[in-house]
Amino acid sequence: MHLIYLALTLAIIWLNLAGLTLFCRRWLPNFALARSLGILLFALVFFFIEHFVGLGSLNWLWPFTSLASAYLLYQRQDDLKASGFWGAELVFGLAFLYAFVWRFSLPAINVSSERITDLYFISNYMNGVTLPPDDNWYAPHKFDFYYAFQHYLGALIGRIFSLDVGTTYNLSFCILMALPITLAWYLAGHFLKSAWLKLLLVATLAFGGTGLSPLLHLVYKQPTEPQILQAEFIDKASEQDIRNAENSYRHQVSNHAFMNLVRGARFTGSHDEKAHQGGDQTNADMAAMLFPIDKPNPQFELRVLPLENYGYQFFVGDYHPPIGGFLILLITLVLIMSIQSQQAVRLCTAMLGATVPLMLITNTWVFPLQGFLLCGWLALTYWQKQKPDWLALIGGGLLAGLLVYPFLIGFTSGGVSTPVKLVTGDDHTPWARFIGMQWPILALMLLALFDRKWRQLAAAFVITFGLLLLISEMIYIDDPTGGKFIRTNTVMKWWGWIYVGALVLFGAICLGAQKVWIKASAIVVLLITSTAGIDVVNYLTHANKAHMGKLQGHEWFTGNPANRDMFAFLKQAPRGIVLENVPNNAYMHSSVFAIFNDKPVLMGWPSHLRTWHGEVPQVWKMTEQIRSFYAGNLGSSRDWLQAHRVEYIVFDAGQDQQWQAINAQIKSHYDWFGFNRNGEPPKGIWQRRR
Repeated sequence: MHLIYLALTLAIIWLNLAGLTLFCRRWLPNFALARSLGILLFALVFFFIEHFVGLGSLNWLWPFTSLASAYLLYQRQDDLKASGFWGAELVFGLAFLYAFVWRFSLPAINVSSERITDLYFISNYMNGVTLPPDDNWYAPHKFDFYYAFQHYLGALIGRIFSLDVGTTYNLSFCILMALPITLAWYLAGHFLKSAWLKLLLVATLAFGGTGLSPLLHLVYKQPTEPQILQAEFIDKASEQDIRNAENSYRHQVSNHAFMNLVRGARFTGSHDEKAHQGGDQTNADMAAMLFPIDKPNPQFELRVLPLENYGYQFFVGDYHPPIGGFLILLITLVLIMSIQSQQAVRLCTAMLGATVPLMLITNTWVFPLQGFLLCGWLALTYWQKQKPDWLALIGGGLLAGLLVYPFLIGFTSGGVSTPVKLVTGDDHTPWARFIGMQWPILALMLLALFDRKWRQLAAAFVITFGLLLLISEMIYIDDPTGGKFIRTNTVMKWWGWIYVGALVLFGAICLGAQKVWIKASAIVVLLITSTAGIDVVNYLTHANKAHMGKLQGHEWFTGNPANRDMFAFLKQAPRGIVLENVPNNAYMHSSVFAIFNDKPVLMGWPSHLRTWHGEVPQVWKMTEQIRSFYAGNLGSSRDWLQAHRVEYIVFDAGQDQQWQAINAQIKSHYDWFGFNRNGEPPKGIWQRRR
């Protein structure tokens, strides 16, 4: 029954997206742009309106938009095939399917990486209140300190189609991740006709390989099949022994692929020294040759310098701002090529201007890079003696700026100070790691310069992306992290964005080159880089899929019967602030009960709140108070709870004496509902007596 519901939901969502695409195609030069810009502009208008009046539930909207979409499809049925609509929908459908395979197979929204934080961002917008909404992680503050337009878009999808917050997360991820592939496919079509070569470029993008990916296969050894599973031994083994060996081998293959995908993005500073240890796991001699380590002193910590590109996002599963940043980047490149081809020049120029404020509210980290990219395009237009349409460019930027202005009022006043600083001394990237990571795009950039047809375009953007790489080695954003993580956030956001733009643009130019040696060289570069696909397939094939299809995202937690019953209790309870323990500073179960069940939590992860708000003493004071409460030794617990308007108190881990101490202090105002089984420690929820 759930699969039938899911299939119907996906069909309705597709119908609405198809109608929106057809509607916007009247003005935009291709279906890829019409779909992507249509979605973003639709959300941007609602984003603007809801800063003045919250529209609440929007589930009344989809029947009308579905009928309108069906009418558009019917009206245009005779020319859909000739216009290329079905081909464009096929590309989008396959791209969505690839993302859906990831989220359907591994749907858990758990405490690894930033999944819970992204879920929390989406949850803030799910009730459709006037923006900025209340902060579900720091009640009763407002959520206006983070660039969360992408999360608003996800919540808008959930509100229109009546999805729970977890399913909203997973399906929005699939939609947003599918769009860059459609844009990359269309962009490649400007330079080449071969579907196979376009597929190679898109696959390289989607697999997320970096220059390190093929080298890792030389350094890290593939697990060997157990002897018991080999043909000459398998007949002599028991069925149980064979099953155990198969499970063990699958786990080893999955873990090896998992680690290779992580290392491809995060090798530098996180796995360098481990690779030199040798043994059964690594080839130490190869590691020493490819990745030499040169420390200024034994105590020096290698700087953590990750490159998290577009394809890596499928694997990590975070609905995080870099996804939106990649989407706007690909939109920008397609707009530039549309202008170069003299297609809807004025409107495309206006949309180029609009990408700058859009990037500001989607992924502020790469906002300066987006501006620099447009400067590269402007330089190209003057070089080609084609004066840009300044009125359209400025007008598009101003109009989009006005639409985001209500958000910027709170966002710009509440940000943490993050000055720009120079990279000095040993904080620079070791040359072997820099070349190792970036060599595919460096090779494609060099090859593109030899293509005579697109030499001006290639030269302009080789300079643009080359300067961005150089700048990334000269400056960084000084956020609250330090030590070996001093440049981590900067390069993680910048390098991935630069890598994706260069890979798609220069890869397409080279694959479409008339000179065979350029095309052949590019094919080799892309094939080598796409060897990351080996790890993608091995991981998807062998990973534990215990929660497959549970798109609500909480099955990893509610598989426990007591947790499931507590979820059900909170889901039907009136909205109110939930108190959950914070035993650690981040990446813990705290807030899981509240966020999945549309409730604000008194306080989320302290270290993240510090990152977003700066060193706020109240965060650490509250952390200590919460820990003291759960230890049973906070004085005046009842008054403290009342002062903070706590309606529900989750007790899911602790000893009986702690429960007894807490209950003795608050039982006059809070009723206990226990969900523990006989003989188990206390587990349940206190609810404020009404």
